[in-house]
Amino acid sequence: MENKLHILNGYTDELFPVNICVVRKYSDLPIGSGFKSLHWHEDLQFVLCTKGYVNYQVNGIEYKLKEKEALFINKGALHMSNDMSEDGEYVTLTFPEELLFFFKESRMKYKYVWPYTRMDFLRCYEIKEKNQIIKCLYDIYNIHLKGSDMVEYDVSILITMIWRDLVKSLSKIDFIPNKKDVERQERVQVMLVYIHTHYADELSLKDIADAGMMSIAQCNRCFNKMLNVTPYEYLIQYRLQKATNLLKDATLNVTEISEIVGFNNVTHFIQAFKKVYGISPKKYRMMEDQDEKGS
Repeated sequence: MENKLHILNGYTDELFPVNICVVRKYSDLPIGSGFKSLHWHEDLQFVLCTKGYVNYQVNGIEYKLKEKEALFINKGALHMSNDMSEDGEYVTLTFPEELLFFFKESRMKYKYVWPYTRMDFLRCYEIKEKNQIIKCLYDIYNIHLKGSDMVEYDVSILITMIWRDLVKSLSKIDFIPNKKDVERQERVQVMLVYIHTHYADELSLKDIADAGMMSIAQCNRCFNKMLNVTPYEYLIQYRLQKATNLLKDATLNVTEISEIVGFNNVTHFIQAFKKVYGISPKKYRMMEDQDEKGS
């Protein structure tokens, strides 16, 4: 898969490329990085549930994380959180694999990093037991909340400890490759890029299938297998996710937002929004405003 088909993470500090994001049901910090936002990237990611529960989907497979449970998501895997408790909260830790090399052509790179990050059939790994990985993730979360005199060193050391323990666990597993799943993911990613580029246009199922160079029936099967939704359902979800970002702009009304993201009918937009988020766009905007004032 070429890099152009992946989403790049914009790190707030390019000299220390580590992103820590706290996500709740109606808010995420930094903005635009959280709930019900399907994506993939070239970076490694750990997800730690800190309150309630969160459901994560990785390549069409559902994982339910309860408090003090975590998930490792490998580079290139399609993933998103698609459900969480009202009081739920989770933290994502995202960083490039190069952070684990120590230097460019190190033995660590070839012995402990690339054998796992380049394993196409290793998309994620659940961390359910209370172990050193969970403890280190909480330590990073606390540094994020409270700060540290040597934050870069402290976080880097903890990330290295997390990776060391993860590799120890992964080295005991016999992985069975599935080439069909790898090929299917690559085709789905091509179609997702097309949707992400043209979501505001009038898209047909044939347009999406043509982008992936497959029939409509194959397109439907790929989406259902990898994402548990139809192509049309994904298109609607992506438009709604874009709408949640626009609802933070008080200068735009609901009708304008519905048109910008590709809905021809504002009533259809409001109904679809309620179905996915459980509340109206207007109430979502109010809750976002309240959360910002309270933070």
